[in-house]
Amino acid sequence: MRYLAQAFLLIVLLSYAQNSYADHALLDDGRVLYNVMVPDGATTGSAALTRIRVGSLSFGFDPKSNTVFRLPAHSVIYRIADYIESSATVGRAEATEIVQKRRWGNYTAPPQFAALVAPPPAPKAKPLPPGLAQETPVPLNVVPKSVPLDERLTKQLDLFMKEQTTLAQDATTSMARGIVSPQAATGQKVRLLQQQKNILEQFYPQTTDTVKLAVEYWGEQVNRAAQTGRFDLENL
Repeated sequence: MRYLAQAFLLIVLLSYAQNSYADHALLDDGRVLYNVMVPDGATTGSAALTRIRVGSLSFGFDPKSNTVFRLPAHSVIYRIADYIESSATVGRAEATEIVQKRRWGNYTAPPQFAALVAPPPAPKAKPLPPGLAQETPVPLNVVPKSVPLDERLTKQLDLFMKEQTTLAQDATTSMARGIVSPQAATGQKVRLLQQQKNILEQFYPQTTDTVKLAVEYWGEQVNRAAQTGRFDLENL
């Protein structure tokens, strides 16, 4: 019973924390988020993406169209132009007052933004003279075979994660700008995962257990990304 009580208390505290989000953030596209939680030391400007926590009282406001919009559950990722650390939640009337006091309605979004960039295709094989063995060209994002296998695989997976992070950030920005649809972004993610899985299958020895596990895991990621539109790392 003691453990059940502790678990119940934890749920209550988490629920209270979610409902008490009260920071307010101006996004780099000119919209404003209210009653959210901005992480301490968040970077403002177009240099970095920030994960903003969302609670049940969170909402968005567009000063240009004077309209309110809903936010997805849990968190959103945006670039922040300015923000206020607060402890009091606000409604529609207070939201308008904050825009006026902070002069957020006069904010002009920067013209530059990161558009969604498709992963580069693997270089095509050059034709070889007749009689010579046809070898699969090695893409630039494959760690050389001269590196010991365990270290090579670790570096390869780290490279894959960096590729996924870059594409996830570009996709988020592009969808926020209305450049691409969620379906198009999902397609980009699935194709990148399939390319990475193909690299593991073509350039790494399939007789090694660690390689087999990596290939199997990447196959599962392809299926999950097709269903959810997200990389596994975006759920961390």
